[in-house]
Amino acid sequence: MTGTIQKNMVLLWENQNPGTTTGAFNVALDLSEYPWIIIKARPYVSSPNIQSWLVEVNGEGNFSLGTTDGDGRFRRLGTATSTGVSFTTGTWNNGTSPSACVPCAIWGIRA
Repeated sequence: MTGTIQKNMVLLWENQNPGTTTGAFNVALDLSEYPWIIIKARPYVSSPNIQSWLVEVNGEGNFSLGTTDGDGRFRRLGTATSTGVSFTTGTWNNGTSPSACVPCAIWGIRA
């Protein structure tokens, strides 16, 4: 199963500045061929750790990138539709933080 998923994965977007904070933003992508995407993100911009989240395209409601790393809880919400991915400004311990859960890459998974 793992080999099949990797064979069907396509890098769709890569953050050219993953060490830079960001507020809310949109990534325009044609996701019509991808029922699922994988979003890779750092808990915060200076973290060496990169985590992955599996997200359903056109799923119900928002997805949540969230993790605990070091001394905080980091989170960023978003939506994935056939026309791209939208991200909110991140939060850290329930306060707004543009350095929380900064997306590094989006991979599409073909069925």
